Amino acid sequence: AEWLEKLVAVVDPAHRTAAILRLGEALVAAGRPEQAAERLDASLRLDPEASAVRDRLATLYREQGAWPKLAELVAGAAAPAPDKATRRARLLEAAELYGDRCGQPESAIPLLEQASDLAPEDQAVRLDLADAFARAQRYDEAGAILQAMIDAFGGRRPKERAPVHYQIARLQLSMGNRARALVELDTATRVDPQNPAILRALAELARDDGQLDRAEKS
Repeated sequence: AEWLEKLVAVVDPAHRTAAILRLGEALVAAGRPEQAAERLDASLRLDPEASAVRDRLATLYREQGAWPKLAELVAGAAAPAPDKATRRARLLEAAELYGDRCGQPESAIPLLEQASDLAPEDQAVRLDLADAFARAQRYDEAGAILQAMIDAFGGRRPKERAPVHYQIARLQLSMGNRARALVELDTATRVDPQNPAILRALAELARDDGQLDRAEKS
């Protein structure tokens, strides 16, 4: 790997990506994956458009379980994405990494906001955004998103409305409002009586509150 280090330092820009990838593989083969990741990261900062370097670095981060670094890498790749769909996909992937793998919902929020702006009609993204606000204990903002979604349905009660009531129930539970959560779960089951996740949540909450008859019906 030592001669490859020297090659990377002097190679012309047109061949730099190939050289840094060879160096990375040599370092991995030598049992030094962390150093390989460092070299790839340094190269990517010099040439952010080197997608092959980014992809190899992402693989290394996954293998190492370096989730915060991977989340930052994916998020950074969103802005220079070649099209709207790719940018949105990278924003959602980074948000998921921050929220689930890193336990950093605050870092996921701005990414989900950007993804939602790219596709305002996507209910799933707005639900994820509300969930991130709730996990960050920003309950008012989570509630505002969910209430706006309910208001948008007006008097209509399509099945798509049920997950919103379910999310409101989860929010109310996070805030300690069990009675309100039960009401929202009841509403959700009336909208979509075949949804297993909602039925299970209602049954568990009713059972925990000592409402055994209600739990059995669910």
